[in-house]
Amino acid sequence: MSNAESNGSTQQLLTAVLQATAEMQHATAEMQQATARMQHATAEMQQLNLQQNQKLDQQSQKLDQHNQALDHLAEQVGHLTEGLTEIKLLVQEQSETSKRQERNIDRLVGIVDKLIPDRTA
Repeated sequence: MSNAESNGSTQQLLTAVLQATAEMQHATAEMQQATARMQHATAEMQQLNLQQNQKLDQQSQKLDQHNQALDHLAEQVGHLTEGLTEIKLLVQEQSETSKRQERNIDRLVGIVDKLIPDRTA
């Protein structure tokens, strides 16, 4: 191989290396831009995530309040049910007492009818 051929090959290699280096620098710049965009997008996602977590916490607090209110209502319904059951039992007792009184009155009327002769006769 002659000196001229060697210089030509070296020149071609240097050109190829320079071209590859320029392409690498361009690719590196593009990667850096993409990395910056990704970092920005990540920051936005973190902010949105924080906002969503805050909203979830607020909703959770509201649900806790509603659950407490429902528990209180359930307790009140339990007391109301107990009261209604007591009223039902009292009404049944009064009904039985009224029936007994009616029977006693009927017996008394029968006794009075036997003791007092019919005045119309």
